[in-house]
Amino acid sequence: MKTVELTGYIYFSQYDWEPQGRFVISEYPRDITEDENKKFISEEKFIVTVPDHVDMRQAKIDALNAEKKRVEAEFAAKVTQINRKINELLAIENT
Repeated sequence: MKTVELTGYIYFSQYDWEPQGRFVISEYPRDITEDENKKFISEEKFIVTVPDHVDMRQAKIDALNAEKKRVEAEFAAKVTQINRKINELLAIENT
């Protein structure tokens, strides 16, 4: 394990429909000059303990499998749509 220093930007956020606001943290500073629902509070440094090495392979495999599942579902839906159109045209031809 090792320690690293991270910077976080603290904002207070409250939208009209929220009974209470909340503090949020961002990893980068945001331009909120035109956002009436957020107020910059502070920039903070955090010291955290993290693993010496992070293997991203499984995370990448999981993301690719999720994308593959989404694309397969889109493909199946499109094939169903095409088949429906073909069947409608064949039905018209047989009437």
